[in-house]
Amino acid sequence: MTHPPKRSSASGGPPAPEEQRTETESKATGFGPETGIGMANPQAWNSSRNRNAELPLKGQRVKEKRRKRSPGRPVTGVDGDAREHLLTAATELFARQGVAATSFSAIAKRAGLTPAMMHYYFKDRDLLLDCVVEEKIAPMIASVWSPVDPHAAPEELLGGVVERLVAGIERMPWIPSTWMREVLNEGGLLRSRVLRKLPFDKVRVASEAVERAQAKGELQADLDPVLIVFSMLGLVMMHLATAPFFAEVFHRKEPDPQAIRRHITALLQHGLKPSGKTSRNGK
Repeated sequence: MTHPPKRSSASGGPPAPEEQRTETESKATGFGPETGIGMANPQAWNSSRNRNAELPLKGQRVKEKRRKRSPGRPVTGVDGDAREHLLTAATELFARQGVAATSFSAIAKRAGLTPAMMHYYFKDRDLLLDCVVEEKIAPMIASVWSPVDPHAAPEELLGGVVERLVAGIERMPWIPSTWMREVLNEGGLLRSRVLRKLPFDKVRVASEAVERAQAKGELQADLDPVLIVFSMLGLVMMHLATAPFFAEVFHRKEPDPQAIRRHITALLQHGLKPSGKTSRNGK
């Protein structure tokens, strides 16, 4: 019986290991001497082998890069104001429903972001409250009290404080409700944080200006120099916090902040006049 001749190498012996490996690669990839592709274009065959060898490494690098990014961390291209949007949403909800009733998920939803983003920027509620006070409330307090001039007349000094306070509230209308609920209230969650930011040195300047005017007989002696400052701030906060309630109860248009400012300024200036002095109309 005649058997077909075995395939041999160029030297006439059995196929060399290199030829066996080449034949196996040709069948698996479609490139190589058996197909003619590798023989016709050896560079293309070698390039394909190199690309195939690198693919797992590239996939591995992508996975490693993904693993390094922290959960909730904003990726490139996300709005850079995300943190500011979250702070704004938090202050609006604090004014509407209080700090205790406001969850991280509710803040994220109002800001149009994910809870993961909220936790990325503010790890817990204490950090969030610190940021609200440091970045929102404290700068407004400073803008109200920093310009206080110890040499100004009491009417001018107190009138300036009212004007600047109302202007700050126009920029941040959530301040009055939050102040009433979370600062003045004994159990308010912003109380201790805000008290540390109050400029008591400037309050003393205002009180001393009132005392000097009282000593000259220019202001009523019954006025308490410290309480007048508290009364002034209370009038502004209460009027602006309760303006919608006033409009609903008395069926009147809600007064705008500047109308309230004029009302409080006139009230203070009239109340500061010493007894016995007549008004401009002689009464």
